[in-house]
Amino acid sequence: MKLFERARLGIIWGQIGKIIEIVLGLIFTVAVGRAMEPAGYGVYSLVISVVGFFMLVASLGFAEILGKFAPQIIETAGVEKLRVFFKGLLKKRLVLVLIIAGIVLLIGKNFPLFSQSRNYARYLFFIAALVVLQGVSELYISLFTALLKLKVVTYVKLLVQFLVLTLTLLFFYLYGVSVTTVLLFTASATFVGIIFYYIIAGRFFGKSCAGSYFVPGAYRFGMVVWLTNLANFALANHIDKILIGTLLKDTAAVGHYSIAAMLLTSLHAVLTAGMGLTVLPVLSEAYAKHGKEGMVEAIRVYFKLLVVVMLPAVFFLGYAAHPIIVGLFGNAYAPSARLLGTYVMLDILIILFMGGLTLFPLYILGKERLVLKLCIFAGALNIVLDLLLIPPYKALGAIIATGISTSLFSFLELWYVIKYLPKAYPLRFSLKVILSAGICLVPFLLWIRLPFVYLPGLAIVYAAIVLTLLYFLKVIEPEDQKILEKLYPRLGFLSRFKKGTN
Repeated sequence: MKLFERARLGIIWGQIGKIIEIVLGLIFTVAVGRAMEPAGYGVYSLVISVVGFFMLVASLGFAEILGKFAPQIIETAGVEKLRVFFKGLLKKRLVLVLIIAGIVLLIGKNFPLFSQSRNYARYLFFIAALVVLQGVSELYISLFTALLKLKVVTYVKLLVQFLVLTLTLLFFYLYGVSVTTVLLFTASATFVGIIFYYIIAGRFFGKSCAGSYFVPGAYRFGMVVWLTNLANFALANHIDKILIGTLLKDTAAVGHYSIAAMLLTSLHAVLTAGMGLTVLPVLSEAYAKHGKEGMVEAIRVYFKLLVVVMLPAVFFLGYAAHPIIVGLFGNAYAPSARLLGTYVMLDILIILFMGGLTLFPLYILGKERLVLKLCIFAGALNIVLDLLLIPPYKALGAIIATGISTSLFSFLELWYVIKYLPKAYPLRFSLKVILSAGICLVPFLLWIRLPFVYLPGLAIVYAAIVLTLLYFLKVIEPEDQKILEKLYPRLGFLSRFKKGTN
């Protein structure tokens, strides 16, 4: 199957799966958030953030190794060698997560986040269990994603999420819900998902697997990416939650922050799912077959899709922040609306700086050490700003710190992408989209104030206005049309957009 056909299928399955996943996740978050109130939901968010940190410590860049090298291994050595290579990575990952889990259980009582809670022993047990289970699950997901078999990932992830949601809602209806019960359901469902991944991988690869296979440069690449991800963690929402909980000793503030961050990240996830899951494999293969020109072409198309989809949606989310949060989670979470509005304004800059895409071409060009340096700088800046801004401004300070640091990080990465790939960034295109999205929102800001129940219809109206304006501005270039129609064959209407801009 050709690259664009596999990418197209990956985008479709990733998009479908992510939409369903986000819907289920939103239902889950609304139920749990309303049941626990901000303080309880803050504790749950802290546990998940700590799990994310320890998973990262144990990752060693194995997921990225698969993303970059799996297509190459299949093309040069065959599926049998990929099977052997994956088995070696899986064994190493299992050893690492078991070691980390043991450390958590041995020294976890000294964690300032949970030591004051009477349930801290339970939290430590679930942190250790989830580090092991999600660490193994993550590697299987990386394998199937690298092979662009997003159908498998979609089915299993939705099964896991459906189990968690069903058990949580059922238990909530019968007995009420707590942090402990939700963590138990999450761990159990993740284990079920691993079983399915194991069975499917066995059918794809076969069960006999002897010997070893070494890819020159793979582990070196993984170590650099791992260090980069550790530095990048300092830019993520997880570190903000941990620092808010540590500095303020206020789990309610963590809860407010978590809801705001969840809504924005969920919007990003559902609208860019298919793209995000296929970027690294597609760019890697495009570069291998067509060099820098092929990668530039793919980057431009991916970025244009990102901008057209994301900017109007983020503008509207900022406009409707308060009714969305109060309508979904209740008045107890009203402070989250201010946080979300601030987050949106900073996120617009990140999108325009190609945030989320610039990492991949730099990796493929062998600039891992450059990315690492940028991540260390931005991560350190974020932590410093967090320490300065959280005490006086609380959760809002964390959002401002992360927004500034991430915007600067994205700008610097974009600077180097343009340096090595001069034609990769369509500046005039970006300006047209942001002006269109902003201008179309003005009437809503001036006179439209509708309750939560009317927001879906209002969003459709706004999207239609923006797309109409973009149609008359003719933002899609002929070459973009050809590539887009390879990814999405049903987009024949794009033939109307003949003349474009750079």
